[in-house]
Amino acid sequence: MPTQEDRLTAVENDLKRFKSESVKSYHDVVIDLAMVKALALGAFDGLAAIRMQVTDFRQDVIERFERQDVRFEGQDAHLNMHDKRFDEHDKRFDVLDKRLEAHDKRFDVMDQRFDVMDQRFDVMDNKLDQVLLILVNLTRNS
Repeated sequence: MPTQEDRLTAVENDLKRFKSESVKSYHDVVIDLAMVKALALGAFDGLAAIRMQVTDFRQDVIERFERQDVRFEGQDAHLNMHDKRFDEHDKRFDVLDKRLEAHDKRFDVMDQRFDVMDQRFDVMDNKLDQVLLILVNLTRNS
């Protein structure tokens, strides 16, 4: 059986080993924590840079949309002007259509008159043919 002295020496050696392992583990933890802190700070700096880039990009997009809006408003005004001009032309064409319809009616009336006159001429043609036939017969008989 070990003596008191041997046991005490074993405890002291275990304590020294525990102390050196604890110091080494503590040192490793401190180094790991420092590295994690550095990574976290680097990540925060990276996130801040990304946030700035996103903010700048967002501002650029907003400015571009505002420029596009101004441009579209100008184009809308231009198209509205053309719409007004087309409306004026439509009104003019409507007036011309009414005039042409009136002329069409007049031409229809004239066509009807010409048809009546054609019928009269046909009747007169027939009568003249009959008169001619009578004259030819009279001249042969005489």
